[in-house]
Amino acid sequence: MVETQLVLPKVGDLKPESGMYCLAGDALESFVFKLDSGLVKEECNLGKALDYLHGAKLRELDFMQVRNPDRDTYKLGTYEVKVEANSCHLRILRELIELTCKGVKPLDATWFYYDSDGEKRLFFVVHSGTIVEDCYTFLNEHPLILAGGMGWAESDFGWYGHPGFAEAFERYWYRKFYTETLAGQLCVLSPYEPALFHYVRKTSASEQDSLPELLVWISCVAFSILAAIAFPSLRIYLSALAFVFAIPWADACRRTLKARGSEK
Repeated sequence: MVETQLVLPKVGDLKPESGMYCLAGDALESFVFKLDSGLVKEECNLGKALDYLHGAKLRELDFMQVRNPDRDTYKLGTYEVKVEANSCHLRILRELIELTCKGVKPLDATWFYYDSDGEKRLFFVVHSGTIVEDCYTFLNEHPLILAGGMGWAESDFGWYGHPGFAEAFERYWYRKFYTETLAGQLCVLSPYEPALFHYVRKTSASEQDSLPELLVWISCVAFSILAAIAFPSLRIYLSALAFVFAIPWADACRRTLKARGSEK
């Protein structure tokens, strides 16, 4: 069994907050794997192991076979590659290799945190302009392999150097997650109402169309003004009535503008 050279913090040490995360440099160096394909034997870190095993399939065991906790075997084309490492590190490698089978290169992916419980942190994963996983789990006891930052290179975005790029990039993907994925929409509709990042949860009050209320009050104000013009002798009383109707109309306008502003 291979021992790590650096003790990493745990996923549970990560402060639950929104943001972009990518595979951290310390994890890429400290996770050590022994690879044996019969032709090649080498010792490499997590980054090199991911590159070497990109798209590999974990060999399925017969129902009578017991998995060796410190060794996995992958099928890579016509070769079988035996991988030895710490059992926890092997489990993380298996999960990352599953992403490569979907055409994802983990080193170029970005993880976005959105929820947690007592045992795990939940992320959605973005790669090549697509949300490829909407419920990616890291157990709290796993070594922390993520650090703040994007998986893409700066050259991939012409607007990268703009002061507002990072915030706009986060807002774009969080809103896309909450509107277009199953996990995101469940977060919005869930009765326990988890925190939503860069997205406004619509309540029954905010979903109510305020246009009918505005039309009623503006009609009352307009009617009072027209009546005051038609009946000069009652102008003082009708003007006061128009002022009274203008108060709830102004309040309805304020609430509508506030609701619209919170959705931006």
